[in-house]
Amino acid sequence: MVFSAEELDDVKSTRLTWLKNAVDQQAERDLRMLTSRLASSSLNNTPFLSPEETYQLSKRLWQQITVQSLAEKWQQLRKNQDAFWEQNGKQ
Repeated sequence: MVFSAEELDDVKSTRLTWLKNAVDQQAERDLRMLTSRLASSSLNNTPFLSPEETYQLSKRLWQQITVQSLAEKWQQLRKNQDAFWEQNGKQ
C-alpha cells in the first residue's frame, strides 16, 4: 500500500482540524464527558491530556510522518506478517 503526499496531507489536515476544534470547544464540554475521559485514561493506563495538549503533541508528531516513513513501516509490517504466517503455518 502506497500513500501519495496529497493523501497524507489530507489526513494530517483533517486530523489536526478535528483536534483544533476540540480545543476551541473545550469550554462547552460537560462533566460527564470529562469524567468518562478520566475513567478511560485510568482504566487503560494512559495519560490524560487536555485537548490543547493533545493538539500540540499531535502537531509535532504529524510533522514527523512522511510518505517515505509510512512506506517503510508498511513494508516492515508486511515482512513481519509474512514471517508470522510462515512460522505458524509450519505447526
